[in-house]
Amino acid sequence: MQADADTRRLAVAFSALLILAPLAGCTAALDATGLDSGPAVSDVRLEEYDDRPLLAFNYSVDDYSDALLEGPSGQVIQETKLEPDQEVAAFSLADPRPGNYTVILQKGGETKSKKTVSYEGASPTITTTEATWSGDTLQRVSVTVSNDGDLPVQISEAVVSARGSEMQSSPYVWVMPGEAETFSITPSYGEVSIDSAGEVRGSVSVTTSADELSSSFTKTFEGPDLAITDIAPVWDGGSLESAWVTVENQGDLTATAWAGIQSGDEVLASTYNESISPGHSVQYEITHYSGTIYEPKTSGEIQLQAIANSPSGFTTHEFTREVASASLSVDSFTPVWENGRLTSAKFTVSNNGDVATDFSASLMVNGQEVKGGSTSQSLAGGATEEYEIVDAGWGASSALFISDGGKETVTLELTSAGNPVTASSSQEFGGPDAQINSVDVTAFGNYDSDTSDLSGLRLEVQNTGDSMLVYDSVRYEIDGVSSTESLSFESKIKPGASTTEYLYPDLTVTPGDHQLTIKFVRDGEVADSETVEVTISE
Repeated sequence: MQADADTRRLAVAFSALLILAPLAGCTAALDATGLDSGPAVSDVRLEEYDDRPLLAFNYSVDDYSDALLEGPSGQVIQETKLEPDQEVAAFSLADPRPGNYTVILQKGGETKSKKTVSYEGASPTITTTEATWSGDTLQRVSVTVSNDGDLPVQISEAVVSARGSEMQSSPYVWVMPGEAETFSITPSYGEVSIDSAGEVRGSVSVTTSADELSSSFTKTFEGPDLAITDIAPVWDGGSLESAWVTVENQGDLTATAWAGIQSGDEVLASTYNESISPGHSVQYEITHYSGTIYEPKTSGEIQLQAIANSPSGFTTHEFTREVASASLSVDSFTPVWENGRLTSAKFTVSNNGDVATDFSASLMVNGQEVKGGSTSQSLAGGATEEYEIVDAGWGASSALFISDGGKETVTLELTSAGNPVTASSSQEFGGPDAQINSVDVTAFGNYDSDTSDLSGLRLEVQNTGDSMLVYDSVRYEIDGVSSTESLSFESKIKPGASTTEYLYPDLTVTPGDHQLTIKFVRDGEVADSETVEVTISE
């Protein structure tokens, strides 16, 4: 309890006097030069306050007096005033050295009492050294210094060295006699990081006010150890579009590694190098500039590997995918008719498998293959595309097929490595309807008989039906006489359109009014016919 009171009074007094502070409460017996009833100094001893060493002493004065401290050199190194209402004072020991220390009490310049103590000096030693690592980086070194001497010792600087790197610290810690202090050297100045496997031998150098101390520590590093802990492939059907690969460094040194996807020994796509600290993971996104890392050529199970590679070694992890064979389906099929002319066919095809396939698409009308009505295409696995077969001819009358009336069934057939796939669409047409709007007749009478030669016809023909009127010859019938005239070019008349035909029948008929039947013929078949009344002059 008395010591606690001394400490409290010392705190108050020391806050007022930086060098000398009165201490209260101690009443040790006098062991000093001087009269018992006069000023006296006794019990000179080492104390510590606010982490600083002091040379404390008891005193007794009846008036304000002077206190002087004589150091080992015999010179006065400190002095101050003593108050009569206090009993304990102390000098600060900023630089304690071995030798004799004498506390002298004076009044009016006359020495009234003094007390001498002798110290052999501090004796510091490093008792423990403990290195703490964070992965491959030295986080701190904890050092314990014991003082077996009889004077305080100050630790002013500590340096840690390992593998050519250093870190320094200035702890400014005092170690009192018979005590020990532990301090940490942290990377305030410099850093120690290890980048290669093997044994690390570290040294610690500690500078004290008494001596230079040293110690050492060791640690063995095995090196990086990569492990692929997760693979998240992104598939589009059987095609690998991208992948997320997580790589963990389970070793004790930092790794510089890239990740990739490989098939066999071929690396299909890879990333840039990234640094992975011990105990940490990096998630790599692996892509390919084309947008697809891997596209299967055949169906079945495919086997790929994720790879993580660094200068210290590599690791792989296999992942698989079951790839379905190509399977085509027709999602929609629309033949495009214009006035009885099949001008094109639009269709949408899906590949319900995972593997790309080549296929051919062809058109048939009423079971007959359409000339020029085919196309060859390629479709990726899992893809859906729209295609069109278009008439490659030119001109208003060009078409893949021309209806002459009736039900027309258009069939699309897809042929690939699998079974053929078909789709059909039917449409009903009323057929062409030829209407002769006007007829101009050219006839010449025969001088030797009552007959005339019908030598020319100009017909204004209109197609009032809903399909194309196509003919390559015209057959005439009049009064039981018939004749067929082949045209130089095939005539085609769209629904609602008209054309003028100039014909040369070369028939001999009697003058007067007659019923003229005109038949429009294509490939020997009558496409349509029309009967008009004509007048033959003599």
